[in-house]
Amino acid sequence: MSKRYGVLGTKLHNLKRKYNLIVQLDPKEIWKLILEGIITLGAMILIYLGFLFLFSKMLYPNDSATLGYVWRLMGITEQKIQIVRHIFTLAMIIITVWFTYWRLSRRYWQIELQHVLMELEYIASGHYDHRISEDLVGRLSSVVSSINKLVDSTTRAMVEERIVEQAKNELITNVSHDIRTPLTSVIGYLGLIEEEAYDNADELKQYVHIAYTKAQQMKRLADDLFEYTKMTSAEMNLHQQKVSVSRFLTQIAAEYDTLVKENQLHISVDMPKDYFIFVDAQALARVYDNIINNAVKYSHGTHIVLRAHQNGDNIHLAISNDGIPIEQQALSQLFTRFYRADMSRNSGVEGSGLGLAIAQSIVHAHNGELMVNSNETETVFTIVLEKYHD
Repeated sequence: MSKRYGVLGTKLHNLKRKYNLIVQLDPKEIWKLILEGIITLGAMILIYLGFLFLFSKMLYPNDSATLGYVWRLMGITEQKIQIVRHIFTLAMIIITVWFTYWRLSRRYWQIELQHVLMELEYIASGHYDHRISEDLVGRLSSVVSSINKLVDSTTRAMVEERIVEQAKNELITNVSHDIRTPLTSVIGYLGLIEEEAYDNADELKQYVHIAYTKAQQMKRLADDLFEYTKMTSAEMNLHQQKVSVSRFLTQIAAEYDTLVKENQLHISVDMPKDYFIFVDAQALARVYDNIINNAVKYSHGTHIVLRAHQNGDNIHLAISNDGIPIEQQALSQLFTRFYRADMSRNSGVEGSGLGLAIAQSIVHAHNGELMVNSNETETVFTIVLEKYHD
């Protein structure tokens, strides 16, 4: 099979070298066209001679040079007959030229089609980067253009399918890895309890607490995974409504006030005026939840500020903190599933690595954009959403 398509590729290469504005023919194809022209001309000449013979028999029924009696009575003369014959001959020449041209064009179109089919077979053999030149074929240009678009679409679908398959495999691998560690701890400590391998009630209580904590970690991972799957699904339903940004941010700050104070942080709202957006408030709150929790866990800063301002027809919602900056090489991967920057890994805080991926999916579902910027002064997550218009 590979040898066959290797030969086919060589043929195509040779054909491509001979292409100009239209398909140029090899000697065999040229002789086919010449033979087609000769046969067509010969057939038309025979038809012409046959009509002349019948015409002559009708005018001269006695095989003589004298017109038949009927034609003489009708006033037909030799001169009129010559004029009709010249007109008939001219008409036959025109018809012959047109018919020969039609036959040769048809044959040439068939040769073009064979070239296209040969290239299609070459593409179908696995050479999906090959395209049929749309400028090198005549009447088939629109057909070739459609074929190339179909091949492009099919190639993109295959690439997307491979990406989805790879992403699915990575998802399974990452979930398995992240579940295995706490599950091993749960099984280990429950095994110790099962075997009564503890010295006193305090040690038993410690084992139970560790197993419970690891089980909670597994539950959070399962919840995040379920949330991510739901948010990235095409069937995700948003219950959008008109929301006051000022009221929303004030409520978010109030909900997290206790948490941030426990971690020696301060949270505040800073916005010059109120704006309105059309969003699913519960889903957007999940975005703030993931970003603020990350800031509390990893930033080690002193304050978190929730801001909002208008930029054209968009509202920019910013969540900033003055903690440890995120390394520049990590910024581009921050929204990748299961990705955890070095500072989060080294903090000793457990996490699924899905929080920011979920946040990005929610923002994208609102036709918005989630961006991040980090420097020595502050780290800012910016949510860009369209302003609500009455």
